Amino acid sequence: MTKVDVVVVGGGLGGLYSAYGLAAAGLSCVVLEATERLGGRILSLPVADAAPLGVDLGPTWFWPHQRRMQDLLAELRIPWFEQYIEGDALYQMEPGMATQRFPGAGAMAAYRVRGGLQRLVDALAASLDPGSVRLGHPVTILEREGGLWRVGDGAGHFTFEAPHLILAAPPRLLLERLPLARWLPAGLSERLAATPTWMAGQAKFVATYRRPFWRAAGLAGDAFSRVGPLVQIHDASADREAGPALFGFVGLPAAVRAGHDEEDFKALCLHQLAGLFGDHALDTVNTYLKDWAQDPWVATPRDAMEPSMHPELDLGPYRDALAALGLGFAATEAAPMEGGLLEGALVAAELAVADIVAAHGPSPVQARQPAAGP
Repeated sequence: MTKVDVVVVGGGLGGLYSAYGLAAAGLSCVVLEATERLGGRILSLPVADAAPLGVDLGPTWFWPHQRRMQDLLAELRIPWFEQYIEGDALYQMEPGMATQRFPGAGAMAAYRVRGGLQRLVDALAASLDPGSVRLGHPVTILEREGGLWRVGDGAGHFTFEAPHLILAAPPRLLLERLPLARWLPAGLSERLAATPTWMAGQAKFVATYRRPFWRAAGLAGDAFSRVGPLVQIHDASADREAGPALFGFVGLPAAVRAGHDEEDFKALCLHQLAGLFGDHALDTVNTYLKDWAQDPWVATPRDAMEPSMHPELDLGPYRDALAALGLGFAATEAAPMEGGLLEGALVAAELAVADIVAAHGPSPVQARQPAAGP
């Protein structure tokens, strides 16, 4: 039995940022991550073998109004850049029709982390006390007695006890894998079950290259298709001038995707890219396909069947009851604003940590530094 102030279940952005805030407030915690990697739905893979730059297979963007992301990246000295949108965009209307080209890919600014969002995950993990992050620790036992939470794996491999618990995983997944409902205030279980898991039904394909050949042709890398299998394609380069890549969202339903061999499906995606951008698209360095609907630590069967929707979970009416339980939710789905987005994970984590810090009395929380810009 190991005792800490807070147990955090989930090593994605919400869980790690919760631990970061708890450490700043002087509270001890442990982060229990079920898988063998940190990041949750953040997944960056290398543009080439042993390359320091990565491309994102999960969340990719944040936007100018999202100050928490910018402040955190500035504090951790992680650079970001504006999404490349210079040049023309392409549009596939239907099979057999010529691809249309139209000027201007768009004007809305979006930001990306230079080299992949995994840099943010790694920096947060590196800021925590050694041993406070545990990989390969799936939680199956959840008990509460005498004002304390007892969290373990049921096999006696680990057990932690704490007055506070932060759950930083998708709500539906928590209900499916933990005996959580018995502790929740009336009505909350139903609200959690009705909350869609962001990205759970999506799949992304990424191809990396030696050079950004589409830019030389005056193209932004943006393409929109009613043909597929990719329905929306963008420049996914790891930096403005390095790590050339294209990525696309797969438009086929999860059940249809599940019936395809991965390598065959990658070939279909490359065939579409070649039809849009020319045969240079076939000369890849790496290709990646991530189907989040097939990830058992992200998607539930219900998620895989539903269309992608932004979560709208308002925990406000339950906040006092949750505070009395010493229980907080820090996945992006639990955010009252920016739900489903990277910013939402930070919002949810801040609220969960604030309630815990308030329960412990005043603590010297470190001041955040203003953002330095992209």
